[in-house]
Amino acid sequence: MVYSIKDKEAFRVEPATSNRIYYGTNQEWYPKWMQRMSGCGPSAAANMIHYLNYTHADMTKAIRLSKGEYVELMKELWEFVTPGIGGVSSTEMFCKGFQKYINEKKLGVRLTSLNVPKKKELRPEMQQVRSFLIQELEKDSPVAFLNLEHGSVNELDSWHWVTIISFEDTTESQTAFVEILDGSYIKKIDLLQWLQTTKIGGGFVGFER
Repeated sequence: MVYSIKDKEAFRVEPATSNRIYYGTNQEWYPKWMQRMSGCGPSAAANMIHYLNYTHADMTKAIRLSKGEYVELMKELWEFVTPGIGGVSSTEMFCKGFQKYINEKKLGVRLTSLNVPKKKELRPEMQQVRSFLIQELEKDSPVAFLNLEHGSVNELDSWHWVTIISFEDTTESQTAFVEILDGSYIKKIDLLQWLQTTKIGGGFVGFER
């Protein structure tokens, strides 16, 4: 089964280039060195806000963003989802700043999260993670994903936030893959493998509409 947001093309950066299509934010676009080094959290938040605005807009007003417009949104989110010495290192830190932004903009949503602790015995089972992601994606909400350590999933960077836009698994939940926005690419990674092998954990954040 595949569960997905309704319009992945909402993240396509305008204008498209001849040699590569960009999807979503890229922390390397930040103007300052420190922002480029630790800006994955506010970049993921910017993806979520763009999609929330896009899906709430009248179809005649729902527009994709240019790179410059994404950068302005990323800079705005930086002021709320502000990295510390270790970046935005927890879902609690992410939600605290992000909810302030949401409240200030009167967007009418609140955040919900699911943590994956460092201790394996405290971690949610794959079925719980599956339920959380499906619930969010079926509401047409992307999910921010914090990966503190990539385990054996080498396609992921450790200590990093990305944005989940789809989830796919078998009926028996023996496989679980997600599509993510990362560095303006759409990538597919093995989430079950991550959950089973990450040494530190991480978590997920979605919208509750």
